[in-house]
Amino acid sequence: MALVDCDIPMRGSVGQMTFKHYADKVVVCQKIGKRTKSLSEAQARDNYRMRNAMAMFGQLKEGLLEHLEGCPDLRRASNWYVRYNKYRNESYLTKQEVKWKACVVEGHQVSHGTLAEIDQHLTPDGRLFTDIRIDGEIDAQTTVGELSADILAHNPAFALGDRLDLVYLHQQIDADEMPRAQYRETQMTLNRHDARLLGTLTADIPWVRHEVGGQGVLALARPLGRDASCFVQVRHSRSGRHQVSSQRMLCENDLVEHYRWEVRKELMMG
Repeated sequence: MALVDCDIPMRGSVGQMTFKHYADKVVVCQKIGKRTKSLSEAQARDNYRMRNAMAMFGQLKEGLLEHLEGCPDLRRASNWYVRYNKYRNESYLTKQEVKWKACVVEGHQVSHGTLAEIDQHLTPDGRLFTDIRIDGEIDAQTTVGELSADILAHNPAFALGDRLDLVYLHQQIDADEMPRAQYRETQMTLNRHDARLLGTLTADIPWVRHEVGGQGVLALARPLGRDASCFVQVRHSRSGRHQVSSQRMLCENDLVEHYRWEVRKELMMG
């Protein structure tokens, strides 16, 4: 900054210089350009992993509040989701891909509560199965009431009126070759008197009986492929208490290999 004697009332900017009047003097200042501090690779990796995590949250938020005990709003749900899934996320998206609503499906945790966790695994061909025991077969004629009675008879952790939610995130590659996700959810309330066909609820993602060690358990009919999914137990008591089981989606999405930091580091740091 400098003070200059000048009879000409100069005000404004010329190039990098700015002119102002102060105490009958002209004050000349030079503009200071913005300083940009580049991130280290470790900082960039930590910051940018949030992008796909938040893209996943954007797809799952529709059902997330129902699957978090004691969570009153989406803001807190978002905080919870980041806390539990930031370091589970292995895919990295550029700023432009985020703008284009890209999302790489991964096996994130989608529920948190005090009910016992439902044990879930994948078969060698990628079909999800649980530890929910059922003795009867599931076919086109099976009703919601029949499956409910079967679950209640063989699984002490479940009670009449509990809800079994299938959380499902479908991975798709659109015409612009951008990976995006589509959220789907199936809900079945355990009610022995529900005469609806089970297929009316599960037509998109059929449920079946799967054999594990000679015992029948609830499973999905088709391999997940690039999709992610899990079952969540939900309970609403008469007193108003809301409980859920803590679950993480299972996923074997081969797209993740193409979006890892090691593959995309130069693109992300450029």
